[in-house]
Amino acid sequence: MPSAANIVLADSTPANHTFVPLQVSPGLTLHSESGVAGTPSGDLNFTSSLDLASAKRSTDRLKFQFNYPVEQTVDGIVSVAYTARVFVDVAIPVQMTTAQRNHLAAYTQNLMTNTVIKGYFTRQPMF
Repeated sequence: MPSAANIVLADSTPANHTFVPLQVSPGLTLHSESGVAGTPSGDLNFTSSLDLASAKRSTDRLKFQFNYPVEQTVDGIVSVAYTARVFVDVAIPVQMTTAQRNHLAAYTQNLMTNTVIKGYFTRQPMF
C-alpha cells in the first residue's frame, strides 16, 4: 500500500505545489496545500482511497478526488466562488500481474497528458 507522504504536483506554469497529508486512514487519505489560499476552504486538496478485493468483489478499487476551489474577494471578504473537481475511479482485477498493473498506471498517466484529452479541459472542439 502507498504511504502517506507529501506529494508535489506541478501546475501548467509549471510551478510545484506541495500537498501535505492532513488525514490518514486505511479508507481515506486527505492531502491539502494548507495555508496557501486566503481561506482554509480555498486550499487545493485531494483524497485517495484503496478498497481491496473481498469475497464478494474480485477487484481492488482505487478512488481519487481532486478539488480545485477558486476564491473571490468581495468588499474585502475572501470566499470560495466555485470549485472544479476531478473524480477517478479505478477497478483492478486481482488476477492482474504487477507488470499489467504498471501498464495500466502508465496508460492512465499518459492518457491525462495526451493533447486530445487536454483539449477537453480547455473546451476545444474535438472533431
